[in-house]
Amino acid sequence: MDGLTTILFDLDGTLLPMDLEKFQELYFKGLSGEFSDLMDPRKLGGLVWECTLEMVKDKSSRTNRDVFMDEMGKRVGHDQVSEYERRFMEYYGGNFEHVKESTYSSDSMREAVSILKENGYTLAIATNPVFPEAAVLRRIEWAGLSREDFQLITNFDNSHYCKPNLEYYEEILEALGKSAGECLMVGNDELEDMVPKALGMKTYLVTDNMVPGDIKGPEPDFRGTSADFLGFIKNSIRQI
Repeated sequence: MDGLTTILFDLDGTLLPMDLEKFQELYFKGLSGEFSDLMDPRKLGGLVWECTLEMVKDKSSRTNRDVFMDEMGKRVGHDQVSEYERRFMEYYGGNFEHVKESTYSSDSMREAVSILKENGYTLAIATNPVFPEAAVLRRIEWAGLSREDFQLITNFDNSHYCKPNLEYYEEILEALGKSAGECLMVGNDELEDMVPKALGMKTYLVTDNMVPGDIKGPEPDFRGTSADFLGFIKNSIRQI
């Protein structure tokens, strides 16, 4: 941990272990119910994925929210998009809670966050910012943590890029006022969470819920289970 001042955490599958398949099933089932009078529920999932993919590819100066809603408007009609947006936000403030049953908390990751916070590290949630803040805060709570634990929480309102674009990580560095060499990125995705190594960040691949990919990022500097990560933090703190 020599020279490190800042730890960036992925959320889903890292701080918040989950059954990803069940998460997606519950998410789209609940979301579809909000739009049953506007769209065939069987088509909503595909629509959301299309708009999300366009948001991930976009590298304009627009927020991710603006990109997503613009893409939604192209598909449902710009005269309808405000109603779609209202219902999305209503869902995240209410029935999104049912998705919690696909997740569970990690004692090891909670303890690691607590130790790092007590020792003065800057902590940030570096989750792929494809959800609004309300949905991200819900998932942080499900992990047994709170927004006060983190100096920055990325979401689709405060971000202009998505993983695995390096610009996403550069925007985080700018927001925190940090250099890449001060940061450790902790995540479970072999591509999305390991790419900031190209900027000079250290990386730790958490393997409990690892997301493998045909395309991999740079080899992580460290890897291990969430329990291994806790041990890594304890040992590193003792050496300071």
